[in-house]
Amino acid sequence: MEKVTKNKRTMVVIFVLVALLIALVSVCLAAFDTRLKVRHYDIDSEKISSPVRIALVTDLHSCKYGEGQRELVDAIDKQKPDVVFLVGDIFDDVLPDENTTLFIEAIAHKYPCYYVTGNHEWWSGKKRFCEKMSVLEANGVEILNGECVTLDIGGEKLDVCGVDDPAAYDLDD
Repeated sequence: MEKVTKNKRTMVVIFVLVALLIALVSVCLAAFDTRLKVRHYDIDSEKISSPVRIALVTDLHSCKYGEGQRELVDAIDKQKPDVVFLVGDIFDDVLPDENTTLFIEAIAHKYPCYYVTGNHEWWSGKKRFCEKMSVLEANGVEILNGECVTLDIGGEKLDVCGVDDPAAYDLDD
């Protein structure tokens, strides 16, 4: 009888450990999932009478989306946006900027682009941060760091404002 009880306890411990391992792997897979996700939102407003199509791109973290970032660029092109908002963590603080640079070069001349920083851009340090901003500026992307602009899209006026990530105040040299 004692041997049966010990085997049951061992089986319960193994089951709990396997369940914890499965949960941990699931969380890690979800946290590190870099697959492209396209979501559509329709927002109605009495202040806007004709459609305005906005592509909001966030948290790319310099990941690769096909050769020359083609998967990402094609996804944006398919949406036919009037404007592209790049809203933080487009670059990464660890990964090289090559993928983001390719992406910016591919879209910035097709669409008006507006950018606000994320924490990972700031965490890169002052030198790399300045390099990232130079890529945006060289491609005509408007950086909104505390500014507002009024966009005229098909006769519709939209006020767009950008606020730096709080990590901006911790920028190291």
